Amino acid sequence: MRFQRYLRAAAAASLAVAAPLFAQDTTTTPSSLPTAMADSSRAVPRTRPTTVFDSATLRRLPIDDVRQVPVLVRGVYGLTDTRSFSVRGALSSEAAIYVDGALIRNGQRLDAELLPPVRGTRSLAVTTGLAPAHLGEAPAGLLEIATPAGGEKWTGGARYRADEAGLDLWRNVGFHRIEATTGGPLPLGLSGFAAFALDGQQSLETEKLRDVQAPVYITSGTDTIIRQPIDFGNPNSDTIDLAIPRFIQYSGYCDESSNSGPCHGLQVPFSARGAHVFQAKIQKAYGSHQHLNLTALAGRQQARDFPFTQLYNPTNRTATRTSNRVFILDWLHQLPRVGGRPLGLNVNVSYQSDE
Repeated sequence: MRFQRYLRAAAAASLAVAAPLFAQDTTTTPSSLPTAMADSSRAVPRTRPTTVFDSATLRRLPIDDVRQVPVLVRGVYGLTDTRSFSVRGALSSEAAIYVDGALIRNGQRLDAELLPPVRGTRSLAVTTGLAPAHLGEAPAGLLEIATPAGGEKWTGGARYRADEAGLDLWRNVGFHRIEATTGGPLPLGLSGFAAFALDGQQSLETEKLRDVQAPVYITSGTDTIIRQPIDFGNPNSDTIDLAIPRFIQYSGYCDESSNSGPCHGLQVPFSARGAHVFQAKIQKAYGSHQHLNLTALAGRQQARDFPFTQLYNPTNRTATRTSNRVFILDWLHQLPRVGGRPLGLNVNVSYQSDE
């Protein structure tokens, strides 16, 4: 079921205090990048106040989504969902997110469900003031994501993360994430880049100490069978067999021998979820700061909904799945000077599908 959700600003996030540690409000100029990338990259935003995070900084942060970064900027506050934020007290939907010059937004829920993975982001610019005139739908703030396009030689990398490590393996939700990237030159003077991110977890996030204070029980097999008359009060009535299910503890901590099954600590049942994102980009760079590139993003998210009151009614359990696709064509071309000043042409066409 699709719905539109508005989130209002919550208390100021403590992570905002760490902004000076990660975001020095420095601008990464194209001239500081490798030659092949400098000629083909979009100019870093000059709008103020804007804070720019480069790829090296993003990879050092303990994040899984680029939407977790803006809370490190002054004036941005975190909300209940770690991927949602409020810019200067505005609604979360009033901050626009652009990828390679194209607005990424679900027209029904007004949020950005498909974005490049962290390792597939060249730079992230967070603007908390007025947005440029050519970037609309941003009354509160702006996030500009630039994706890489490959360099003069092939490079790549991979990263794997999991929370099932340490002395106490029960205190996790079974989270696993893998990211991989590769990029380099292609024939005909083209360059290409591709990234892939896959993550999943066996349980939704749970509150601290919930495993001790409110463990969840599920049914597992049959405990006993009793015979029950079909017609109560009639001594000559036929009887039927009625199975009484066995209830065992799922979350929390228990003795497996007496519980007829293992306990899973913080994890709750019937709430597994996962998502994947694929990103690809092909670019033709020519002249000075001129390019023609095509960016493609595709992803899917799926999750089982925790049944709550339907915990013992399997037929009423539900799940959700969303699929998204984005294609972005961006052309930047320098025109002859007019009145001694440079003049450029930028054409950006995008297509987005949400299901």
